[in-house]
Formats: sequence, structure tokens, C-alpha cells
Amino acid sequence: MELKGGINMNANVKRDEIINLLKKKGLKVTDENIVLDSDGKDICNFLPISEQRIIDRKHKLLISGIGAKNERLPDVLLDMTMIKKNLWVSENYGFEYYINKKRLDDFISIIRYLCLKTSTKNVYNHTGWIQKDNKWCYVHAKGCIGDTNVDVELEESIDNYYLPNKITNIHDVCKLSLKLCDVLKNDKGIILQSLVYLSPLVDIINQVGKPPDMVVWLWGKTGSRKTSLARAYLSHFGDFTNKIPCTFNDTKTSIELKANLLKDTLCLCDDFAPKQDRREMFNQNSIAEFIVRMYGDRVAKGRSNNKLEVKKMNIPRGMMLVTGESIISGESSNARLISLEVSRSTVNLGILTEIQNNIGLLGQAMRGYIESLLKQLNDENAEESLADTLIHNFQFYRDELMYKYKDIPHGRTIESISWLKVGFNCMLSYMFDIGAISEVESKEYEQRLEVVTDALLNNQTNLVTNNSPTDEFLNTLKELIDSNSIRLGTLNSKNQVIEDKLEYIHGYRDDNYYYFYRDKIYKAFVQEQYGKRAFIITGQNELLKQLKEEGIVKVDSNNDYPKKVIHVKDSSQKNGYRQVRPRMLHIEKTKIDNFTI
Repeated sequence: MELKGGINMNANVKRDEIINLLKKKGLKVTDENIVLDSDGKDICNFLPISEQRIIDRKHKLLISGIGAKNERLPDVLLDMTMIKKNLWVSENYGFEYYINKKRLDDFISIIRYLCLKTSTKNVYNHTGWIQKDNKWCYVHAKGCIGDTNVDVELEESIDNYYLPNKITNIHDVCKLSLKLCDVLKNDKGIILQSLVYLSPLVDIINQVGKPPDMVVWLWGKTGSRKTSLARAYLSHFGDFTNKIPCTFNDTKTSIELKANLLKDTLCLCDDFAPKQDRREMFNQNSIAEFIVRMYGDRVAKGRSNNKLEVKKMNIPRGMMLVTGESIISGESSNARLISLEVSRSTVNLGILTEIQNNIGLLGQAMRGYIESLLKQLNDENAEESLADTLIHNFQFYRDELMYKYKDIPHGRTIESISWLKVGFNCMLSYMFDIGAISEVESKEYEQRLEVVTDALLNNQTNLVTNNSPTDEFLNTLKELIDSNSIRLGTLNSKNQVIEDKLEYIHGYRDDNYYYFYRDKIYKAFVQEQYGKRAFIITGQNELLKQLKEEGIVKVDSNNDYPKKVIHVKDSSQKNGYRQVRPRMLHIEKTKIDNFTI
């Protein structure tokens, strides 16, 4: 940091410079760097160094110091409130260092004084587009495209998100990037390529409309090369040889924070894998559901501080690619994702190897793309803004698909595919403008895009439909009944149970209906799904609500579950039966016995 007056306070800051500043404030510093007031009373036993920073529009303090042996103490970034809590000193510098509790106000006064003598540094802790001096520019871990006078500091887990400083041969690197369209059979690589080039458009779109709201889920058995593929596509945005941003071992809070910081770029959450431990399985599926909802709805978990004031929400600001050995279940979740299944036989290993051997060049193709977007964003003479053009293209693709597929039940799927088409065609325009592809080649890619997105739309519709919670529930009940895995009592025409000694049962049946205890049958459903390593997204109340809405269960005039008169064998009664009238789920036998998924 730089002191006003020309003194440079960086990692090599001179001790005498700080001492001279403190002397002007009437303070003394011993040979062991203990700071004393004018009466010789100690304030702290290290020589403080401070700088005020603005990170993501919030003021913070970067504090360091010089220790007893003139060693440089680590930099510590603090919120303004943390400076008043002494714990940060021992936690970062060790127990040998302290601030005198009785002189905390004096220490804060020193810090404030040093900040007044330094310039405030504006630091960006995220990737993506910013507007500086009314001009757009794009920040990454090693700098900023469009303005060299921008400071960027990303946290260690994402500091590999950086773009190269220069482009060696724009045509060659773009052709290398385009080879990722051919790395998978049936042109599925085009979908992933679309996601890559859509990712830098998120904030631009957000200026005038709702940004894309889906996750792309790449899945296949172990050995299908899905993680290698994901790294290849992700390498447009940095070096992911040794680390990737997220896995399913991360916490929700960690993933949420990275989703917010990785702005206008592509995030990866890797390895949705089968778990043998029940708790691990539910935790992993809970994280998967969290990710899908977070990106699918562009929301974050609401939080408040101890004063019940709403804290900043970490809304995702880029796009997300997930890899796994299977896919999350649930109709509403699948409507928020695009599913791409791969196998070892569908991967062109020759192309993948070529890409891996030249992986560093993909960032150059992305830098050229960012530069082309930058020119459009800062073009004051353009008849239409880039954001308006993107929204217009999205609406065109969406309306075209909605007309073509009038019976598609989920409009979200059409919107997701429309956004992918926006990303891919934006890439084609860039590569055509710089001469990397011809007009004929561009049209060929457009035709391939049409074919693969049509196939994707049909596959996605089947996935969403087949993952209906009510369908899954009915199918599971059929399996449980057919395999005698649940116990049901049989009722005769007088509603008398014909079996003796029925203990734990899930319900009853007669010639026309099954009658289930709600809690017991839902528990059996959950246990069966767990045995299949499937995750139940829908809670009991929500599932029962959907069963009502779809007319699967019978309801009374109050829209409640009807009571069922049942005569249970009881030798203590004169007639040998005891009457009970529980509220139960009434489901016609044909709806279960004849069910097919």
C-alpha cells in the first residue's frame, strides 16, 4: 500500500517509515516494536501496518505488522467490526502478540491514523464483468481485460480462474476450442460448448432481463471420462490441472459463496457418486438439490445477523456444470437441469487427448471472445445494446421451440435450451467475425445445433416426465405390493378384516381400493428409495398434496382424506370385532395394479 506523501508500504515496508509516522502522533516504539503512548504505557507489542480496502463495495481493513524480531507478520483481512475483537491477533500472529485490552481505543486510533495516511485500495474478489469509469471490463485472477489499473485478489480455492495476457494465434486457438464440439458422439459436445460460451453473458443479460436459470448435469458410470471432459471445457477459464472449484464433499455455504464469486464464468461441482452410508447419501443429495435450486431459481439462502438485519445474499452469478455417476431424481429438480449422459464409448479419446495436450490454449480462445464482447459493450454508436440483442435472440429461439413443441409440459426446459442456443450462436458470431470459420462452416454448426437440441429437448421431456414424484410413488407401491414387502389387511364386503393377529400393517385392501396409513406408507416409500440409492426430494406433505391435485387419492367434501370404517378382529368384543375409523389414503386398485412408468 502507498502512504500519502510518497512512502511505499508493501511487503518490504521499512520499519523506520512507520515509526516516524507514529512519532508524529506522539507515540513511541521500543527496539522490540512495542508501541507505547506518551506516558510510556504499552498499547500493543507489535508495530501495526494497515490499509483500507474496498472489496465488493464493502470497506475492510488489511492489517499486518512487524514483530518483536523485526519479522513481518501475516496480512489479516478484517471486517470493520472485527477490529474491536482481540481474538484476531492471537489467532493470526500467535499467543505472544497482543493488544492491551484497556488500550483498544488507542489501537483503533492508530489504525485510523494510518488509514488516513494511505490511499484506499479498491480490490475485486470475484471474476467477471465490472463497470469502471462508465466502461465495461472483465476481471480474472491475474488481472483485468479492458483496464490494467484494476486490482483483483481471489481466494485461494478459485485463484486458478485466470485468462492469458496475450493471444498467439486467434484462428488456431478457436479451431482447437471448436474441436470440443466433436469430442462426444451425437454432438453432445455442442451442448457443453454452448454452456461455456453462455457463461460470460450472465451479467450482460441480467442488465435487462432474467439470466439463464439451469444447471447442466454430465453423468455416466466410472471410467466414462466425465471429469476429464469437464476439466477440458472448464479450461477455457483457467488452469484446472490440479484443482477444481467444488466437489460434493464441500459444504453448502462454501459452494454458495463460490457460486457468487465465480461471476460470468463456469463453475464445476464434481463427483456426485453413490454412497453406502445413509447419512452421507442424504447429505450429498441435499447438496445436489441445493445447487439445482440455487441456479435454477437464481436465489440464495436468506440470512440475518444478531440484530435481525438481513445480510447480503450470495446469489449465483455464473453458470454451473455438475458431474456424477447418476442424476438427481425429482420432477421439479430435473426441470431445472439439462441432463447429458456419457459413456466411455461415446468419448472420442483422440480429440480429448489433443485437447489435453494443448489445454492452455483454450484460455486464449476465451480471451478473444471476452475482447469481442467488450467492444460491443463499450460501443456507444451501436443501434442496439448487446444485452438487448441477447434477449431478442433468446425470445426468438424460445418462441420458435414453443410453437414447434406445443405439448411440452415444462416451459423451463424450452427456456434452458433457448439460452444454450444463445451461447452457441454468440460463439459462432465471434469466430466468424475474426475469420476462424467461414459462413458455410457457421451454417453447418447451426444445423448441428438444431439437431442436437431437438434430441435433447425430447430426452429432457422424458426425463422430467418419468421423474414425477407421484409416478415414482405409485411405481414403488406397486413393487412393494407385488413383492409382499409391505403388509396389508384384507377386507370383506362388510369391511371386516379376515386375517388373524395383524400387528404392524401399512393399510388394507378390498376389491376396489387400497387404504393406506399416511405416515407408514410414506416411510416404506422412503426406505425403498433409499435401498435403490435414490433421493426423495418431495416431502410427505408435498407428495400428498400432489396426489390430491392429480386425483390419485380420494378426498371428501372438505378436501380431506376420508375416514374408513374397519372392523378388526377382537375376541373381547361380543361380535368378535372392534370398529375403527381412521383417515386413510384411498387409492383405486387399478391405479396401482395397472401402473406402468
